[in-house]
Amino acid sequence: MLKALIVTDLWKEIEQSSYWRHQIFNGGLSGPFTEYFACFNPQWKVDFWGQRVQPIDITYLSQHAIPLAYQATVSNTQEILSKKVNELSLKLAEGQKVQIASLACGTMYDVLGANYEDRTKISFTGYDLDQESLKLVSEKAGHLGYDSEQINLEQCDITNSPLPKKTYDIVVCNGFSFYIGDADLSRLIKNVEKALKPNGTFLMSFIQPPASWRMSDKEKEVNNIVQGIFDAVPMNWSSNLRSVNQVWDLASAEGLTNLSVSWEIHRIHPLFVAHKQES
Repeated sequence: MLKALIVTDLWKEIEQSSYWRHQIFNGGLSGPFTEYFACFNPQWKVDFWGQRVQPIDITYLSQHAIPLAYQATVSNTQEILSKKVNELSLKLAEGQKVQIASLACGTMYDVLGANYEDRTKISFTGYDLDQESLKLVSEKAGHLGYDSEQINLEQCDITNSPLPKKTYDIVVCNGFSFYIGDADLSRLIKNVEKALKPNGTFLMSFIQPPASWRMSDKEKEVNNIVQGIFDAVPMNWSSNLRSVNQVWDLASAEGLTNLSVSWEIHRIHPLFVAHKQES
């Protein structure tokens, strides 16, 4: 299978694709990779790395159910964020700001890019292990008109680093939970519960097992092509898939309440929403 794939035009596209080289050799673990995955526009001619967008990029990122599902979940995140922040902003005392933390924040495109009515009333804290991604957060925030004093960044491993207690109104963790096992995820959720203010909100995306996925016939055809790539090329990438009930149980065990799920149509990459009880 691998030899057959290598001699095809498809393999030539993969070799020339910044996205696929990163997927194969780096497992997709970087902020720019995730932003490209989440925000891809098939009209783009050049990718984030200055290279020509390949046809396989367009096929996968604009026609395959997994990226389409994650793109929808990012939109759901931004919709919930903007609504919640706009509500909280009306209740702020003078000089106060809505406090948002983004865990494994990457370039923080999902949090910074939401449609807030008054961006001056928000303070962001981003946690990530990748220093290059954190640098890009500062650049993106500036381009979007945020003041540098609104952006706080910390380089750390969020699965092992405690968060400040009762500090944040909202904590977001997108595109990360499936990279870690249950023990690390439970520890992360416990830290989030401690870091949230009373009535605080936690948003976290996760990936369901394939039995729950919904794909059109065209998306199934694209999936067969992509699966052939995954089968043929060893990749430094694995995922921990969890059902809604599994995520629910992990969150409930750590004291989060008022649990709900924001679905996208493919039911691949839902957004988990939870709250901290008022003390």
